[in-house]
Amino acid sequence: MARASQNEKGKNGKGKWFFIIGVLLVLWLLSMIIAGVLSLVFSAGSDISAPIGQGNIAVIPIKGEITSEKTTTLFAQGSVSSEQTLKFIDTANNDPSIKAIIFDIDSPGGSPVASEDIMNAVKESRKYKVAVIRDLGTSGAYWVASAADKIIASRLSLTGSVGVYSSYLDFQGTMDKYGVTYQRLVGGKYKDIGTPFRNMTDEERYIFQDKIDKVHSYFLSSVAENRNLTQSQIAVIKDGEFFTGEEAMQYGLIDEYGNINDAVKLIEQNLNITGKTVEYKQKEGFLSSLMSTISKPAFYVGQGIGYAMRDSSFQSAPNVRT
Repeated sequence: MARASQNEKGKNGKGKWFFIIGVLLVLWLLSMIIAGVLSLVFSAGSDISAPIGQGNIAVIPIKGEITSEKTTTLFAQGSVSSEQTLKFIDTANNDPSIKAIIFDIDSPGGSPVASEDIMNAVKESRKYKVAVIRDLGTSGAYWVASAADKIIASRLSLTGSVGVYSSYLDFQGTMDKYGVTYQRLVGGKYKDIGTPFRNMTDEERYIFQDKIDKVHSYFLSSVAENRNLTQSQIAVIKDGEFFTGEEAMQYGLIDEYGNINDAVKLIEQNLNITGKTVEYKQKEGFLSSLMSTISKPAFYVGQGIGYAMRDSSFQSAPNVRT
């Protein structure tokens, strides 16, 4: 009887778990349906790119990781898309009332291609351009700043980090421990180069390092050209070290200490105008606002896991990042 009673409890426990899982699945399905309906109903309120207010100095934000396209997920917060930024620059370029552009930078860099796209657009802009580095303006974000006419930063800002990385987690040891094997099936000898599920061979490591060195060489030479750096200054920054604003001034990476207000004063002096800033930003539609509100708590909980896994677990090769 006791054994039968225990079996009954076990069945009841499993039944409760099946019920809970079923409810969660139904709720998830309903949320997907509701999201689809809302996207149709509120499609007219989707994100719109436009200046906010009126003025003669455009302020364009470069905040968060630089990507090719804007990503809005539970674990992707605070990114800046090159696509959106290029639209802002183009709008400012074609507006005769805009006399100068301030790039408001607080970013660790990101995609080399996206960073180069923005850098080239900054470089080619016909307006007077000032980059303002707040807390962070490193790697690809500094590459963008280097194309401006002037760079302003706080003594406590972090900048530089003119380097490239493509590191990743190697799971082979863990897989061996638990008896999991990687069955290699490829069309092309190097197709799975950099997979985290097996050790990289010496030959593959050489190939991968060679590609990274080439990207780094191009990145470094571009920054050096934009800033007219001397060979001694290039020698200091080539190892990818990041610097405080005070160190950056010493090595020729920035021009002045200050913030956006100081950038406005600099523009007024150089262009002999009375400056008024107009912020360029993306107006969030209903769904974007909702996603942003929902995603923040989940983002902070999952940030470490998301960053650790994003560039390593599901790629045929590690992502190259500036």
